[in-house]
Amino acid sequence: MTSTERLETLLREFPGVLRSALARRVRGRPGLDLDELEQEARIRLWKALEGEKTIEHPPSYINRVAATVLIDALRRAQVRGESVPLDQVGEQFVSASELANPQRRAESRELISQIDQALATMGTDSADALRLYLQGLNTTQVAALLNWTEPRTRNLIYRGMERLRGELRGMGVSL
Repeated sequence: MTSTERLETLLREFPGVLRSALARRVRGRPGLDLDELEQEARIRLWKALEGEKTIEHPPSYINRVAATVLIDALRRAQVRGESVPLDQVGEQFVSASELANPQRRAESRELISQIDQALATMGTDSADALRLYLQGLNTTQVAALLNWTEPRTRNLIYRGMERLRGELRGMGVSL
């Protein structure tokens, strides 16, 4: 079976998983085109299958590909100067009811702004790892995205979280 046939079979067996995984993450982010991201994700899946990769847990793998495609798109936007603010990235972890409440939304934005300020005081490696970790990726995923070993990534995140807590306490933020 060719990689194209394997991709078609995968997407047929798990209809809508890719698009919904991307749509959840793209919602409300200016400059990101859902169709383009879906096409890029399909290409990455096709390349993985072309390399004879066996996908053990297809829905999880598809979600991971969707997340990495989005992170790469956000990085490209940053390089082009179309930075997507951390508050837009962080909003995906706030419930809809909290976002509907103006006071809670303001508090969430303020906290995200303070976190961003604290991250700016750290080294680039720690800040990069923490930003990805705070977006919901685990240490293995962060390591893969940054081409680091998992122990190095885990160490940077662990120490970075301690420093982040200290910075936030210094700003008067109670956790």
